[in-house]
Amino acid sequence: MHLAFYSVLILICTLMPVGLILAEEAKEAEEFISLTLENDLWGSGEDRHYTHGTKIGYLTTDVPEWLNAIGEQWLCDSCRDESAVEFVLGQNIFTPDNISTTELQEDDRPYAGWLYTGFTLYGVDLCNDKNDPMGCNSLKYDALQLNIGMVGPASLADQTQTFVHELIDSPRPNGWDHQLSNEFGVMLSYTRRWQNFIHSGLFDSLEHDLSPHVVGALGNIYTYVGGGALWRFGRNLRVDAGPNTVRPGLPGASYFVPKRGKGWYLFAGFEGRAMARNIFLDGNTFSDSHSVDKKPFVFDAQFGFAYRWENVRLTLTNVFRSKEFKGQDKSDEYGAITLDFAL
Repeated sequence: MHLAFYSVLILICTLMPVGLILAEEAKEAEEFISLTLENDLWGSGEDRHYTHGTKIGYLTTDVPEWLNAIGEQWLCDSCRDESAVEFVLGQNIFTPDNISTTELQEDDRPYAGWLYTGFTLYGVDLCNDKNDPMGCNSLKYDALQLNIGMVGPASLADQTQTFVHELIDSPRPNGWDHQLSNEFGVMLSYTRRWQNFIHSGLFDSLEHDLSPHVVGALGNIYTYVGGGALWRFGRNLRVDAGPNTVRPGLPGASYFVPKRGKGWYLFAGFEGRAMARNIFLDGNTFSDSHSVDKKPFVFDAQFGFAYRWENVRLTLTNVFRSKEFKGQDKSDEYGAITLDFAL
């Protein structure tokens, strides 16, 4: 199984000092640690295309002043009832279908890696109808995200995949000599999401919600606009912001309200994107590299299950992604496992 243990170790060791410093400054704040692993072997069972993603994050509701100043400029006035910031480190790995050959596969996507860090600033309007006798039956939030990092050999994707494949006695990837060149990458994205809670009418403790959203991203990594929706059905939806994912993907957050007892929900959603830039298909921005002709429109559909027990949430997700480039023989599928811990 193609788990990026080496990458996770690097990211945890890098993130822990940051988390300890922030925790010392925010003892009264709500804090969360999140780990997300995405892998194609948990979906289609094949080792191809978007083959692995690792993301580890630290979220706190004690937002530093310099980020609050950004929020005052960029987040809507009605989305400042509560705020939070999540700092992340991650690595994504992309390969063609055939990883055994050393030859350049001109008709398949390039080998590429993306090692990044960044933050997401959340602004939340907790309740649009504060006189509702049922309590807060709706909310909306803005999310402003900035990721920076490296594409190419500096992403360590070659070493990560090779190390793990040797560790688990899996076929060695032999085409990394053809990966994209080193390039500093930046991606700025903005998401607006509306969330409405509706009692199901079956049992008092069950409810469902529908959360439409719009999103835009700008940078040499990804540039796109999109939109979609997420539907959930389960228990205690009001204490949960939805499943956490690796971008591009449906918006969610590590945040939930720790309570004694249990909570759960089933979910299904979709997001469509009009892609102007995808470095992992278009190739390097400032130098010649392997590239393929990307499709201008991409569609994701996902479904899954989330279970919360007191201060821990486990989310299992399956994602179907439409064909991303011309000549791609079939769409992709991958799975995701996310663990969120309230400190």
